[in-house]
Amino acid sequence: MAGDARGNRAGPPVAALPVLPAAVPNSPDADATAKAVEHSGGKVRTAPADVFTYGRMAAFTDPTGADFAVWQPRDTGGAAIG
Repeated sequence: MAGDARGNRAGPPVAALPVLPAAVPNSPDADATAKAVEHSGGKVRTAPADVFTYGRMAAFTDPTGADFAVWQPRDTGGAAIG
């Protein structure tokens, strides 16, 4: 399979991953956040899922069309801001 000068390979993507915001706030319960988003008229783009033992992540679109995601920490708390 041929690639470009940066080493990128040509061909279909291996998986369709959502584009996530630069900052992903923590949530104490990603599943409860997903229910709250749906109840408020937003959409769950990527359902809450385990990321190995590090935590759980989910991605959403709010009713105005803004995309955001949350991280439910387990083994990895995430980055501190400030």
